[in-house]
Amino acid sequence: MTRRSPYRFAVLAAAAAVAAVTIAPDAGAASPAAAPVVKPVLPADLSVHLGNIPDGPGVYPAALKDAVQKAIAHQSAAGSFEIQGKTKDLGDNSLGVSSLLALYYSQTHDASVIPAFQKSIDWYLANRVYTADNPGDVTMAKLGTGFPYAAYEPYTLADGGPGDWPTTVWALLHTDNVLQYGDGMLRPDQQGALENLGVGYWKWLTQASQYNPQDADNQAIGSVDGAIQLSQQLTRLGREDLAVGLEQQAMDTFTNKVRPLKECDRGYCFYPEHSGGFDQNYGAISISFLWRGWQLTGDKRFYDDGLEMSKYLDLRLSARGFDYGGPRHNEDHPGYEALYGLQHYSGLVKDDLGRYLGTSTIPYYHVGTEPDHVVTPDGHVAFITVWQMTDPGSWYQGSQNVNTAYKLRQGAGSLVLDQNQVPYLVTAGNADVIDAATSGQQSIGPAWTDATGTHFFTPAPNTEPVSVPLPAVGFQGRMVVQQMAGPNGVVVPVTTLYRVGDGTVRITAAVPAAALPSGVSVSYIAGLPYLTDLPGGSTAPNSVQQKILGVTGLTSGTALSFGADGGTLSDPAGISAGPLSISSPYGITVSNPGDPATDDYSSSATLGKVLEAYSTALDQDPNVGWAKTRQTNLVQAPAHQRGPLLTMDVTFGSAPAS
Repeated sequence: MTRRSPYRFAVLAAAAAVAAVTIAPDAGAASPAAAPVVKPVLPADLSVHLGNIPDGPGVYPAALKDAVQKAIAHQSAAGSFEIQGKTKDLGDNSLGVSSLLALYYSQTHDASVIPAFQKSIDWYLANRVYTADNPGDVTMAKLGTGFPYAAYEPYTLADGGPGDWPTTVWALLHTDNVLQYGDGMLRPDQQGALENLGVGYWKWLTQASQYNPQDADNQAIGSVDGAIQLSQQLTRLGREDLAVGLEQQAMDTFTNKVRPLKECDRGYCFYPEHSGGFDQNYGAISISFLWRGWQLTGDKRFYDDGLEMSKYLDLRLSARGFDYGGPRHNEDHPGYEALYGLQHYSGLVKDDLGRYLGTSTIPYYHVGTEPDHVVTPDGHVAFITVWQMTDPGSWYQGSQNVNTAYKLRQGAGSLVLDQNQVPYLVTAGNADVIDAATSGQQSIGPAWTDATGTHFFTPAPNTEPVSVPLPAVGFQGRMVVQQMAGPNGVVVPVTTLYRVGDGTVRITAAVPAAALPSGVSVSYIAGLPYLTDLPGGSTAPNSVQQKILGVTGLTSGTALSFGADGGTLSDPAGISAGPLSISSPYGITVSNPGDPATDDYSSSATLGKVLEAYSTALDQDPNVGWAKTRQTNLVQAPAHQRGPLLTMDVTFGSAPAS
């Protein structure tokens, strides 16, 4: 005979109560007073929706011409295109700029660039090709091979040893593009040297060095692309003696060493970084490498892996294009390096991947600032510039409304849930809300408070939530019933109804009151308001983002800075946080960490730090750093008893106009 949980009927009652609550109108809100003026805190690499960057045949020729002109104007007397004063992440850069000149010549036949191009190739071959082992590289598989590589830090060679592997991958890809587009520019001796150099680079990557020593899967996929393109160019140039077996080696590497690295989450598989999950910067770049592999080979594995990874990224992205969490970068997003793959896959995913928030500082290529303050191309990762300008795609303009166990989206409102179906990213009112932290736990959801502090209810081990879609006209709704551990480890059923509209999110949760010990209060922690547009701070096409630094009471008009240690604010209607309002029929209370500890976010000590800078200060793996967070500012909606249930009701929406 199956024993029924004593809370089974409480769960059913909770579901009915939650549904009844959501029929009622949203809580009203008074107009807030203007928040005090503070210096904005800007995430450097969240400044443009990639789909807003001008692109295509009407833009690329002028952008390429501008890059070439600036590069030639700043070429050194010896022939280098490197940015003066730059010392790191350097060994591939000049060759990358040379590839832009080759592309420009192939399109325009402007012979005036040939002398600068040839001079740069001579300089690179003489000054940036290394064959003696780097004493600072501890990842070598075999010493003394004499195979060539490109150095991450040419001026202090040993210091950059661990970076030589990706730098050599990038140099291989530049070599491919110079060979492909350098017809009529390269002297015979230069062409022969580059043909042999490319083969040598591949041998160094796969024989002299340990393969993929940084456990960085974007680099591994890039190396495969590099060998495939090299093989094809060698064949085109009549060097079958060098090309023989090369493409097969690359495909074997992809099959046996790269694809087994994939990880899976929430129904999708993807290429991670550092075996630590999806990365905010390199994850999207991997998609570009996968599209390139598909273009080079027609092998469906590249195509399918890229499509699945694009769908996974789409799942993670908020309606505003924000996502966070990663082992190398948990907030910093790329620019053009991601645009290439995402633009092509957007039509296949059939969603607005162009909403992806990236950096506007590199819309077409990486840049550096010369001593005369002119911003010029530095050549780093210029191979993706070449790919984008020769294989342009177009953005899918529509957007999907979504209702799954892990994502709800309706227009400009969205809610993203983790593998346990617990929310971690809420988007409403043109703002993004991330996990809050209390007592060393990070989440958005119901919490309990006793003499030891405030703690989240957490999913009970070995239990599966029950998730039921409840769509309605204009909304995406879903009810989730979860067994969750509370005070003293007691397991209670928590019933939550999520309702997402266009720019709004409403969350109603219920807990059986009888299941909790006396002296315990319950509230819903509505996350940490984090990101929104900088008002008046952008010129088209940019959308500069800023960190939300405080809140204002909707009724009282009282402002509270997140940096006021120990500060609190209670309002019977709710609060505004920039353009966002968070309201509850039972009021909202905001409380700040009590002391300026460096593992509190945002205290007075960390108010000026964006998420990535804060996290990496705690650990070089920002995922680990964020997990070390002891306390953040808390936005809490208290529970209200309705019969046998403690119910919580929170609405995220647009703040009333002041």
